[in-house]
Amino acid sequence: MDRNELKSKGLFYNNQEFDAYVFVCNLIRQAKKKIVLVDNYVNEKTLAMMLKRSKDVSVTIYTYDKSKVFEVDLTTYNVQYANCPIKILPSYGVHDRFLFIDETAYHFGASLQDLGKKTFFFSKEDFTIEEVLRKSKK
Repeated sequence: MDRNELKSKGLFYNNQEFDAYVFVCNLIRQAKKKIVLVDNYVNEKTLAMMLKRSKDVSVTIYTYDKSKVFEVDLTTYNVQYANCPIKILPSYGVHDRFLFIDETAYHFGASLQDLGKKTFFFSKEDFTIEEVLRKSKK
């Protein structure tokens, strides 16, 4: 996959970690107002990716893994970046990973922290975060 080309769908293969990282960081840089991530496995790498956004862009992450280590990482992040904190909410049983850049939805076959370690698919979708969460709570 060409690193400079943002497609609406595609594959990244085993060991394309840097290319996948750059791809997602480029998506994050495109955000004008908000980023919403739904990913059950979030760590400090995911938080670092969010630093690529503009300072006026809000970030909300829906996740399952709220371990003590992640709580420390998040608290440390939000203290240092108090002017652009990250909000964490429960993922309501969503299995797949979604990244919403403003009103554009992307579906990922892997957690952002693991992109490129193994082959995964991504696609641009036409649903909203509200749809995903509302229907997932049922």
